[in-house]
Order: sequence, then structure tokens, then C-alpha cells
Amino acid sequence: MTDEECAHELLHLAGWHEKIIVDKKWQEITLRFRAVHLCYGSSAPCRSITDLSRRLKMSRRRARHLLMKALQGDLCGPPLVSFAVRSPSVELELEIELVRLLSLMEARVVPTLKDYVEQLRILALAASQLFLELLRNTDYMCIGLGSGRPIRLMIEVINFPQIFSYFLSLQKLEIWALSDSPVFKLQYGIGAQDIVGSIILRCRASPFARRLRGYV
Repeated sequence: MTDEECAHELLHLAGWHEKIIVDKKWQEITLRFRAVHLCYGSSAPCRSITDLSRRLKMSRRRARHLLMKALQGDLCGPPLVSFAVRSPSVELELEIELVRLLSLMEARVVPTLKDYVEQLRILALAASQLFLELLRNTDYMCIGLGSGRPIRLMIEVINFPQIFSYFLSLQKLEIWALSDSPVFKLQYGIGAQDIVGSIILRCRASPFARRLRGYV
């Protein structure tokens, strides 16, 4: 009775030479792991196939093959790496969910701030940016404006009627005042009708007046 180590030693003393059996499948998986680790897990990752082939001391074709098989998998083994899409911010994740759940075309979410004035400013800037993005490369746009200080500030940022000079392809812009709540009706200047009315007054004497239609 003996163990494996002693058995090997006894056979060696008796003149037996062990045949080295190379597991080609495991060797392939090991090389794939090295390739994908050098590209994605190393502290100094390879930036190109040329760099990878140099580090692995093999041809570029062989290095590319190992990397692709490590990413895709095959009969030799499953993929050795998985990727997950991670939202860079909570706001973007909320935007995606709003678009998905409410079947919206676009959504914008801004961070919640403790400073109320700064919060209004951030909301107005984000809203005006979205508005300008929607106007780009279109000849007609119809929008509805609600009530509140953020909407009022958004209009100030957009700067009617000069905005028409930046969008020459825009031939007609219709702006509708949405229903006001009783609260906003009591606060002059931030109701939907007041906001749309102010846009109409600003553009009335402008050469761009014919391109605007306001409905209160």
C-alpha cells in the first residue's frame, strides 16, 4: 500500500519515465483566460490586438482568436467574461424607466437639490435644452406648456423671439397653454396662459412673428 507520490518515486527509481499528457482543452481555456484578463482585468490592460499578441508572445491572429473565443464561448467552454450595462447616474436610470413605463419619446430628470432657487435654475436649463433639441432639424413643432416657475424660467432661458434666428428650418411653432390649477391662476406670471401670452407679446413686433402661433 502506498500513495501516489511514493508510487511515482518508486517507478522513477525503477527507470520508468512518466509521459506528460497535455490536456489541450484546458490549455486552450487557460490561454483564453490570460487573453481576456490582459484586456479587461489587468492593472495595465492591453489597448490593442498588437499589444495583446506581444504580451502573449504569439501572432496577432492567434491572440485575436483567443480573445474572441473568451468573449463568445464555444464547444470548448462557455464565455469567460460577462458585461453588464451600468447607468452612469440615478437620473439617467430614472429617465429610461419613465420612457419605458409611460411610453414617452423623451424624459429628463435632474438631481434633487436643497437650494430651491438652484433647483429651479437646473430644471429650467434642462427643460430649455430638451426644447431646443426637439426644435433641431424640424420645420414644424407643436408643444403644450404647463404652469409653474420652472416653465417660466425655461422661457426666459430660451429667449423668444431671438431663438428663431438659430433654427432657420423651423417655419411654424405652435404653443398651447395647458389647463391651469387654481393655485397658479392666483399667482400672476406663472400660469400657463400668462406664460404663452408673454411669448406672443414678445414675438408680435418681431420679423419672426409669422412663424409663431400661440393659443391660450
